[in-house]
Amino acid sequence: MLDHDGNAPGPGTRGSAGVPRPLTVLALGSALFTVLLVLVALEWAPLRSLDRSVSLELNEVVGASGPAAAVLRTLTDLGDPVVTAGVLAVLTIVLLVRRLPRLAGWVAVTGLGLAVLDPLVKGLVGRARPSLPIEVATAPGQSFPSGHALASFALFTILLLVALPAVPRGRRRWAVAAVVAAVVAVGFTRVALGVHYVSDVLAGWGLSAAWVATTALVFRARMVPDEEGARPLREGLEPDAAPALRPAPEAQGALGPHPGRTVALLGAGLVAVTALVAGLGFVVTEVLRGTWVGEFDRAAVQALTTLGVPGLDGPAAVVNALGGTRFVTSVALSAAVLAVAATRRWRPALFLLTALLGEVAVYILVSRVVIDRARPDAGAESQALPDLASFPSGHAAAAMTLYGAIALIVHAHVHGRWRTVALIVPMVLGLLVAVGRLYRGVHYPTDVLGSALLTVTWLAITYPLLMRRRAGRRTRLWTSRRSAGTSLSSGLSPGPSAPPAAAQPQSGSPKGRRG
Repeated sequence: MLDHDGNAPGPGTRGSAGVPRPLTVLALGSALFTVLLVLVALEWAPLRSLDRSVSLELNEVVGASGPAAAVLRTLTDLGDPVVTAGVLAVLTIVLLVRRLPRLAGWVAVTGLGLAVLDPLVKGLVGRARPSLPIEVATAPGQSFPSGHALASFALFTILLLVALPAVPRGRRRWAVAAVVAAVVAVGFTRVALGVHYVSDVLAGWGLSAAWVATTALVFRARMVPDEEGARPLREGLEPDAAPALRPAPEAQGALGPHPGRTVALLGAGLVAVTALVAGLGFVVTEVLRGTWVGEFDRAAVQALTTLGVPGLDGPAAVVNALGGTRFVTSVALSAAVLAVAATRRWRPALFLLTALLGEVAVYILVSRVVIDRARPDAGAESQALPDLASFPSGHAAAAMTLYGAIALIVHAHVHGRWRTVALIVPMVLGLLVAVGRLYRGVHYPTDVLGSALLTVTWLAITYPLLMRRRAGRRTRLWTSRRSAGTSLSSGLSPGPSAPPAAAQPQSGSPKGRRG
């Protein structure tokens, strides 16, 4: 029998993973949102004073630190409603492919509800965004509640509830802690960037919690059989989905047999790449500034910005968006979800996210701390961008790293004629973004060269450490007709599948020992 919370009664309902009851979340979230809504509508003086004082304090700190603002702008996109919509759409498709239509329907309905709640409440309340002395970031629309806070809470909670059945019991607390940290981080960025008050963020969390808890209660009450719904929420929203969600067993963990050594090598590699890119930046901006290299930089920018090809501005803007933070974040999260679903391995997603996070770290350190190169003054657009952030190109580095990592993942798991296509298409996308930055007059050619150096060296370090150890046991997504191996359909079917007996290496062979 289920209790009124949709869980089995008893002291263990909350669970060792710290997942609260859905009805408790619904009550707390609704109460928090309602109280804040009333206080904001009444313009309660103590709340207004608290909101204003916190915003001013953070504005003074963040406004004086370019690197801190850059980090906050990157983190805040994890809660962008557009990113959330894209990831939830991909997750819905993945669940349908994994033959979990009930979970897919819950994800889709919850996501669609978010798209309605945010603009509806903002329009009804009509609260203006903060007006602060230092403009760190801007955002359109109204302020209450925070759309990023609402979307991030829902996104990470949905991912948690869907994935919990596949998470080992001993690691569920870590999964919950990671979700809490991500939600708090996004909420903090909205206040620190000066686009929301504290009460906006808290209201976004409350409204999101109430909505997700409502849909979860309906799901467990109406869509899940009694014998499955009686299991506690710490086992996930649909516990019996574990075989379809759980990655295939691996002889080694995602970081290999020596995770500490892998992390240490990644850290050393990050330092080396930072030093290499910074060194190139110093040579370009100081040593070669008055030589033919500097003249070529300036002449190339001048030639491209005065080119003025009719009808090219629209496509250039689209190409430029391919390297934007919002688009890159959305594609990266979606690709990570797809990679885990398709390969039944954590390694591809870990490689992709590590590659991107490392790229962002190197870019921020070099462009905001070490190399203070000003942007070209050839185009009007460059005047609206951060002045001292030209080397390397952030758009080009992000695009090259993202599409390059995706190409390497697909190349490792695809066989036959599609292998070449898998490498060519991402390379072309990265090259187009680089050329687009030059055409728009916001970077020098050597800025793009620095981005290419960053991407190539960082991927050359992360790929062997996080992917190549599995090259002998890769999961084939699909093959050409002449190739033997596992097909896409078998690679995506629920439940682990054993390789053919003939393909299994002998335990004493070198291949078997490599694992």
